[in-house]
Amino acid sequence: MERFLLHSARDGGRLELGHLGRDRWQVTISLPGLSASADVDAVAYDGEHTLGLLFRRLADDWRGWDGERTWSSLEGDFDLVATHDGLGHVAVQVRLRSGPYAEDWVATGTIWLDAGQLDGVARDAAAFTSAW
Repeated sequence: MERFLLHSARDGGRLELGHLGRDRWQVTISLPGLSASADVDAVAYDGEHTLGLLFRRLADDWRGWDGERTWSSLEGDFDLVATHDGLGHVAVQVRLRSGPYAEDWVATGTIWLDAGQLDGVARDAAAFTSAW
């Protein structure tokens, strides 16, 4: 799978990831009033934690969890923080940076997922991350 898409259940927003090679992704977030795109590091901060694993854990715990579930790139240019409201909705906060320096731009926004979306999202994320 060459692209991974998250469609927000609330506002028509979307997060799109595309492969730029083995260790790089192009990430685009589009929300009402915001559109940002950057080429980011595809290697996770902890070395093993893949997007597929993050979304599989969210799907497995679709009824809810305490705290945050996170994924961060090694370079700190792309981060995801997922929280559950206990009512079947997951907020995935996206932070995208144009580079690793303090003066680089930062875009943040939230993609809302319904619990019923999580299984399909987990399958898509696993296919995307295993494609390279």
